[in-house]
Amino acid sequence: MIQNIHIRKPDFNERFYMCRNYEKLYTNFNITVKYNKPITPGILSNALKTMIHDNPVMTLNCFQTDQIEPSTVNYRNQVIRPLEKIRFRDVAEFVDINTFDESILEQLGDETFPMNCDKPLWKIKVFQQADGQQYISMIYEHIFFDGNSGIHFQKEIAKALDESQESEQELIEDLFDYEKDMKSNPGPVHLPVTEQVKLFKPTFFTFLRYHVTEPVLQFFRPLLAYIRQLLPNSWFKKPTFGVSKLYHVDLNNQLGDCKTKFKIARFTTEEVKKMIKFCKANDLKLTLYLHIIALNALQSTVFSKTHPNEQIGTRSVCAIDGRRYRTEGSGFIHGSIVARLVTDFPYFEGSLLKYMKYQYQLLQTELETTRDIKTNRISEYCNILDSFKNKVTAEGGRTIVITNLGKLPKFGGKYEINDIYFSGNLGYMHTFNFSFVSCDTGLNVVLGYLPGFEEYFVNDKPIMDVAVQMFHDSAINLATEDTKDLQ
Repeated sequence: MIQNIHIRKPDFNERFYMCRNYEKLYTNFNITVKYNKPITPGILSNALKTMIHDNPVMTLNCFQTDQIEPSTVNYRNQVIRPLEKIRFRDVAEFVDINTFDESILEQLGDETFPMNCDKPLWKIKVFQQADGQQYISMIYEHIFFDGNSGIHFQKEIAKALDESQESEQELIEDLFDYEKDMKSNPGPVHLPVTEQVKLFKPTFFTFLRYHVTEPVLQFFRPLLAYIRQLLPNSWFKKPTFGVSKLYHVDLNNQLGDCKTKFKIARFTTEEVKKMIKFCKANDLKLTLYLHIIALNALQSTVFSKTHPNEQIGTRSVCAIDGRRYRTEGSGFIHGSIVARLVTDFPYFEGSLLKYMKYQYQLLQTELETTRDIKTNRISEYCNILDSFKNKVTAEGGRTIVITNLGKLPKFGGKYEINDIYFSGNLGYMHTFNFSFVSCDTGLNVVLGYLPGFEEYFVNDKPIMDVAVQMFHDSAINLATEDTKDLQ
């Protein structure tokens, strides 16, 4: 029997992600690593038991309290509580494969996490290649986890593996038992992030902008775009962001259909150093550098194929870790704490450097004002499902989402990470995503895209192969060019 102290109602942020789960608007994100030595089921079970003990958020799931359709009550008829038990066979699986590639990422992307059941909202898969190498994938639902949570758990499991003894080969089937492990805990299992990060407080002007200013601007956007086309470029000192026709393509991605295809671009440590050197010389961030190059590669390949003879703009989202805004407490905050920098870009012309610098200015403003993370709270006063549908109908969704989880440090233990990948489902609103993560051996970028793009070719080559190769080559080539030639 779960104690009342360990049961709570979800906050608005969690209900937002519950909506995505119930309505099948999103599946999961996942982080995959390759260690320098293999792990066995016994050693893994010992490590998972330690990790669950140290991170009680891993014991939670969401449960409906009545028979009312959740969307009709804005997902308020839910509670969050620990499970009675977590068994190794319910969360871990060893799978034999030929090689780890994009097809495995697609399999991972199809994994779903039902609520109202006796399993947690995460799982782990160990893919074993024929040559003996292993790739360990941790897969998460977004309700309690985000990309940086995933990185935190990679650190936690590497630490637990490092502390394991070679004698710990016996498999532990029961990883968690509420009666034994938590019942006597006098406090709550996991506080919602809105109580841990005191920034989800929209101001009066935020409400005004969301309910009045934004709808008005949205209504007049086509008129602004038309007027802008009639004026000479010399009148504008900065790129004319936000007035181009935004990219949208109908590839039959129906509500509830979140199938995602993937491509991988790999950068060596030396290539990453060159790009970072270029960014420092031009007062840029690597994420924004790769962001603009990714958009340009898509514009030069995909957009020109799906919208020939049109100069198409893009609505672009760059994810920001909300933990950077924390001013109180210490320790890692579990939960999904994501802010977004949303930018409407025009059709790219000339040097890409001006677009990078412009977005860098926008990023600094967002970090100073914390506007987006404050705006998130407005979803508490909206119908969440209708909000999803309206955004896609009115905006055509977002063209691209960029997420960079940074570099995983070297641990200096028995289990070192030699390779790492981060990928995520597109969900219902996005057309592409670029997911970055790196370790000592280099940077891996996973490009997610709608399956419908498989039907497009350039000179008999799949268009997405051409796009990802152009992205890779352009990122390296630009970093070696003289900045003076880019102005």
